[in-house]
Amino acid sequence: MYFEEAFKKIKTALEKADVTADGGHFAIQVRMTDEDCGGIFYIEQADKQFFVEPYDYYDNDVDVAASYKSILSMAQGKLDIENAIADGTVYAGGNVDAFIAFAKSIKPKKAAKKTAAKKTTAKAAEKKTTRCCKKTVKETEKAVAKKAEAAKMAEDKKITKTDETIAKVVEKEVKPDKKASKTKK
Repeated sequence: MYFEEAFKKIKTALEKADVTADGGHFAIQVRMTDEDCGGIFYIEQADKQFFVEPYDYYDNDVDVAASYKSILSMAQGKLDIENAIADGTVYAGGNVDAFIAFAKSIKPKKAAKKTAAKKTTAKAAEKKTTRCCKKTVKETEKAVAKKAEAAKMAEDKKITKTDETIAKVVEKEVKPDKKASKTKK
């Protein structure tokens, strides 16, 4: 796995994570130590959101070094960060207490099944709206065409173009007369 792939998976995991505590602004420079996917990126927490970008962050609160798997586990809220630091799996330099609080605040989002159901419902609603909109558009186009035809007829007969006059012309000449259709039969 290359750095770009590993970084993308970690970023996705953090975007899906639920930030339970607002610790204000907190910045972490992360160094992945794997040979095949080693690299540097930063994680920034601000306003209960994570921002993850593949750049150095020199003005950081903590500098962290760990393997890809450890960082991904942390991003998914599955890593016991205190034990990982104690056994050397994760190195943290700087404000370690704040980093531990940060890592503990990462929780996987709940109700993934409900989200999928909502997406399905949203898609169904979108299809329904599209169908309704198509009908509405067709009906609107017909009404506009009738109004334009009535306006043309009114112009041909040199009638003043007011909405009331146009409506009368539409009633008389555009709409079929019920009595006339009965007498023709």
